[in-house]
Amino acid sequence: TEGIIMDMNEAEGYKKVFSKGFVVDYPLTLMDGKLTDVLFNGSIYKDDRGNVVGAVVVARDITEQKRIAKSKAELATEIAINAQKEYLMAIKMSGDALIVLINDILDLAKVDAG
Repeated sequence: TEGIIMDMNEAEGYKKVFSKGFVVDYPLTLMDGKLTDVLFNGSIYKDDRGNVVGAVVVARDITEQKRIAKSKAELATEIAINAQKEYLMAIKMSGDALIVLINDILDLAKVDAG
């Protein structure tokens, strides 16, 4: 395919697609140097004697899907952190209210003691 560079490390990943017959999520380096996340699925066709007579490779750009998944994960983390902040704020407010109550009780005890 024009515009694609395949180095030896990438070639090993592609071999897995053919040898195992499974889908591989693998970065693909384009001629402009840009890395593109691609989902590969490939099959080799053999004749009755086991000789390779053809191959089919389907490559799908999944860069946008990965970006969306990363954004969702970051948002989930942010939501969890915000929830923890709310709990900490509630604990702090309860602690402050308890200090005020204890001080009021101590003031009353001082008044009673004369």
